[in-house]
Amino acid sequence: MNRSNLNALHMIQDPRVIRLIFLLEACLLIPFKCDSAAEEIEPSITQSAMIILRDQCLPCHSAEKSKGGLNMESRESLLLGSDTGTVVVPLKPKESYLLETLPADSDSHMPPKGQLSASQTATLREWIAMGSPWDMDTLNKTPEVEPDKWNLQPLPSEYVPVLAIAISEANEAIISSQGRDLIVTRLENEKPSQTRLPTQHKDVIRSLTITPDHKQWVSGGFGNINFWNIQSGQIERSISKPLKGRITALTFTVDGSKLLVGESIPGVFGKIHIFREGSSVPEESWQAHDDELTSLQESRNGSFWMSASADHTVRIWESDTLLEVDWLEGHVAPIMELAQNTNGTLLISAGTDNAIKVWDQQSRERIYDLGRHQFGVMDLLWKTEKSELFALNQRGTIYRYQDLKVHTGAQSSNTGREKMINRTKQPGSCLGFWEQHDLLVMGTFEGELHAYSSEGKSAWITKPVQDDLKPMASQ
Repeated sequence: MNRSNLNALHMIQDPRVIRLIFLLEACLLIPFKCDSAAEEIEPSITQSAMIILRDQCLPCHSAEKSKGGLNMESRESLLLGSDTGTVVVPLKPKESYLLETLPADSDSHMPPKGQLSASQTATLREWIAMGSPWDMDTLNKTPEVEPDKWNLQPLPSEYVPVLAIAISEANEAIISSQGRDLIVTRLENEKPSQTRLPTQHKDVIRSLTITPDHKQWVSGGFGNINFWNIQSGQIERSISKPLKGRITALTFTVDGSKLLVGESIPGVFGKIHIFREGSSVPEESWQAHDDELTSLQESRNGSFWMSASADHTVRIWESDTLLEVDWLEGHVAPIMELAQNTNGTLLISAGTDNAIKVWDQQSRERIYDLGRHQFGVMDLLWKTEKSELFALNQRGTIYRYQDLKVHTGAQSSNTGREKMINRTKQPGSCLGFWEQHDLLVMGTFEGELHAYSSEGKSAWITKPVQDDLKPMASQ
């Protein structure tokens, strides 16, 4: 293994930087705006203050959440103060409690999970001294992102992670990403045979699913979604507008009538789009998170949608009204995946904080944690037939949990019998279950697929598909 591969492996194994690998633009994909910097207009003090309030304060102090009784969505509501009194006094920074909460050693430090820079604090102090003028347009504005004006840097040829897997039982096939490529795997005499689809994605593929009629693969790239004919391997249609970021989650509703799309730009937003079946125009779109959206699921009865994010939260949305009905906190690092038990009474979340948390779906209370993990958990998979949960960590270790119980009063518990069923030699990235063959299929950051029985016995391994493999459409 050469030095660059060793460095990449160390990065993958280090939980402090696992997100840098998963969010490729941090090191491999660098967007450059073509607009000249000279054309950019320096924001005013008021605009800069609004951006700070929007990005740092509104996630907790909006009309919907108003933690501590403080609503910062308008100047009027801000001046009403919080449950403990006045927060901002226009023209009087020294009498404005808001500024007292910003130093790192403040008893009521804000924001609780971050620290404003000295320049940001100075901006807020000057803004208050000016009389706290308001700019609602800037406060409500999502940061502009123009992917058409970005140059996506080519991915290194050796960077071929499998970041998504979808399995069609009806077609006896697996679709998996391999960097920016798509690979179809079928079994011939119990041995895997692979072909490549002629991809048009410009970036690493992060999400895959299958249409309810099992006639099309659906792949999410950067700023677009492609629908592939499963039989011919040809793209039949694409969606690009209004998508501006990575497509990090794709799932169809229980009734098959809608495609739920998670769109993300790390550190900027995680959006949800709803597309009616066959439509290329979203029926609804909204910003669900202030960071990358990593998982999107519908409840078993179709009443709610759940989204997880790198902002450490799970959001619960009412599917008919689209209202946010709850906000689950407990993880201290990006959440990577969600799962549900068979009857939908439990919601399970896992993240790079090495935690697997189990929540009661009805009360939405965290009832216990599963195991004590040393590495970040990258994926979860619920096997309905036997009511088993499988978890994959970043070191490629697969755990199985059985007999998950619903009980309260424990923050950490051995509830759910845990068994380590396999430990591979490669960092793992995602899981799928091939029901027809009773196989767990694991993708790795090295571009391989590993198949195991439910007991962890190895069935087969594929190597990364080489460039000389003929595309599926020409075979």
